[in-house]
Amino acid sequence: MSTTEPGTMRTFMAAMLASSLIARSAPARTSPAGQAATASDSTCVNDPSWTAPQKPVRIHGNTWHVGPRGLGVFLITAPTGHVLIDGGVPGNVPLIEANIRSLGIDLRDIKWILNTQAHCDHAGGIAQLVRETGAEVIAGVRDAELLARGGRDDPQYGDAFTFAPVRVTRTVSDGERLQLGSLSLTAHATPGHTPGNTTWAWTSCEGARCVQVVNVGSLSAPDYRLVDNPKYPGIVADYEASFRMVAALRCDLALAPHPGMVDFWERVAQRERGDAQALIDSTRCRGYADAARRGFEEELARQRRAASLGAQQRPDSVMLLAPAAMTGWREGGTRGVSGIDLYGDFDQPGPYVARTRFADGRGIGPHHHTNTTTITVLEGRFHLGIGTAVDSSAVRAYPPGSFLVIPAGVAHYEWGEGETVIQLSGTGPLGYAKSTPAR
Repeated sequence: MSTTEPGTMRTFMAAMLASSLIARSAPARTSPAGQAATASDSTCVNDPSWTAPQKPVRIHGNTWHVGPRGLGVFLITAPTGHVLIDGGVPGNVPLIEANIRSLGIDLRDIKWILNTQAHCDHAGGIAQLVRETGAEVIAGVRDAELLARGGRDDPQYGDAFTFAPVRVTRTVSDGERLQLGSLSLTAHATPGHTPGNTTWAWTSCEGARCVQVVNVGSLSAPDYRLVDNPKYPGIVADYEASFRMVAALRCDLALAPHPGMVDFWERVAQRERGDAQALIDSTRCRGYADAARRGFEEELARQRRAASLGAQQRPDSVMLLAPAAMTGWREGGTRGVSGIDLYGDFDQPGPYVARTRFADGRGIGPHHHTNTTTITVLEGRFHLGIGTAVDSSAVRAYPPGSFLVIPAGVAHYEWGEGETVIQLSGTGPLGYAKSTPAR
């Protein structure tokens, strides 16, 4: 499964510590494991856009979007036969087929079905599509067995999100080129999201204008176990290689298994408003890869810290987290303010310790917490004011070594003079909300 746009964010971290993790759109893990594939449409769909009707959209030349609004299902037409990429979620094949037929295309003229990843939201309809088109299925060599198992024993999700098993007719490796008459497609191995996650590239011409189209395999890691995963021990190296691969590809027109990954619908709307070149953007693949890399590295650093702390939390041992291990500071919605978790999770019940770093003159506007927190000033001068509106005359500056207690519900605002670092501690959940003056 893949990310659309940002999802599971801790509200306090979003504002106070500015997390920039890639958005998550993997189905919530509330489905009973091992549920029958025939009923998987209900366990797979966690976003209504994944089944929302959408009329076909010509992307460029012979390339069409024929899936639901929230999933990238693409048709590439050619005189010698057509190619379909991905099959959507279980139970939603009629929508895809109706879109294809509306273009005047006979389903039996589809010769190949390519898969990007062996997850139910992209492979869930393939078995049915094969029965109704007679097409061959082509997928990355490292996903073939997972497809054949219908998603069972997934290295991240186990048996939670199964689908009808898919028999792969032909497997491809990195750089392998497929030829169907005049149509040529290249498979680029981009493992990580699944072991056989595949990015597909082809040339699409519209009149004399030919562009390189790239359907980027998902690079997100939603709720993934990245550290000490016995089912996927090489996952970190795979992701790192995939970030480099996608960033280096020639990519005139970026597509994705989830349109939001590359702002597809926003660009389509821009084209409809008169910008004929809105879908052409040679920086889009690299931009997506770079953003995915940043989110991945932050999550990896968090998991490594947690693993390190867990290994040290023996009754007879002292916990130690040296400054060199404090990597993964996050900066996002509040410019110049970044944060890092040292211990625990302040969004959950239990003790926590975190740090916030302010660039000179940067801070956070009036807000309050639902539980009491303590603050120790470590570096710089920490400016703190109490109230729902900023009043610089009422602010006090606290030097290193200062200790403060912020009671639950007390509105306050803060900034740093010089680079300032504070340490927060308490018992979670901390909670965060903006404070506004009473009317």
